[in-house]
Amino acid sequence: MKTRAAVAFGAKAPLSIETLDIRAPRSGEALVRMVAAALCHTDLAVLDGEKSGLGAFPIVLGHEGAGIVEAIGPDVELVAPSDHVVLAAIPECGVCGPCRAGTTNQCEWSFTLRSKYPTPLSRDGAPVDTFLHLGAFSQYMVVPAIGVAKVNRSIPLNRACLTSCSVATGAGTVLFLQQVRPGASVVVFGMGAIGLNAVQAARIAGAAIIIAVDVNPAKEASARAFGATHFLNPRTLTGGVVEEIRALTNGGADYTIEATGSPVAALDAVRASHAGWGSCALVGVLPDGTALPFTDEELGRGRIIRFSMAGNTRGRSDTPRFSEMYLEGTLMLDELVSTTVTLDAINEVVDGLREGSIIRGVVEF
Repeated sequence: MKTRAAVAFGAKAPLSIETLDIRAPRSGEALVRMVAAALCHTDLAVLDGEKSGLGAFPIVLGHEGAGIVEAIGPDVELVAPSDHVVLAAIPECGVCGPCRAGTTNQCEWSFTLRSKYPTPLSRDGAPVDTFLHLGAFSQYMVVPAIGVAKVNRSIPLNRACLTSCSVATGAGTVLFLQQVRPGASVVVFGMGAIGLNAVQAARIAGAAIIIAVDVNPAKEASARAFGATHFLNPRTLTGGVVEEIRALTNGGADYTIEATGSPVAALDAVRASHAGWGSCALVGVLPDGTALPFTDEELGRGRIIRFSMAGNTRGRSDTPRFSEMYLEGTLMLDELVSTTVTLDAINEVVDGLREGSIIRGVVEF
């Protein structure tokens, strides 16, 4: 069958809308009719050539998506036709050691998907890669069944799609990875979609001090709307941002989260965490080969430094909870969407995300 998709043919080139061939689902796979998908900074990192190991051109980007199962391959029991699903960037097989442990989302299958599930897309007989084996910017997509999660049919899929990445990563880092406790102090660097979700998760967790950090003063209003108690712009401070955070948190924050992909912000996030017990989560996508020059004193005084992979959110087990939180009125999703476009206008979303003028742009099919 055929599918229309946004294809990246080279680094920093505009996405091209193409008609591709898509094969039927094989064993362990499902055919999903995509309803909505949002663009993430990780997609941009691949498009701009900063993360070469995550896919090869030509490639269909997109991993923050939601749709409806149209068909399933042999041996698939996790989903059925007509199920509403969101994509999971990290699959959850449910049977490997990490999955059975229940404390991590690092399913062993995530490291072997490329060999087990060849791309279902081709153009003129040549394969077209899919980002993270998902390729959400395609009208139809064949994906591993362990890489989708069923969600409540009551949630609009143009909102559910956000839970698969920006919510899973931002809110998941606070709720699942760091497990922020009530009354704690939390600092979030970067007020993009992931940072805002970290802020609102800190609010949901009952944090007493929630400090949002961003160099764009226009981000303050949204940061406070999502739950920030303080907003710091490093460019307007007379002293350093680390010193200001230490002053506001009695020596350092209990939890810090870096969600910009900036090496400078990453170092600030580590240093702004309390030396005795602070927990720092590095969430932003750093360019390939980035080295962070920590000193032995910074590493050896009790700090915990962790890299967040999708917020330690388990794809099938945890992601549906975010949809329920939205339906209950606890989790804000509508406020994350700055613009909604058709697939043909996807480059408008690319430009807006690059410029920082939008939080999330959603493509509706």
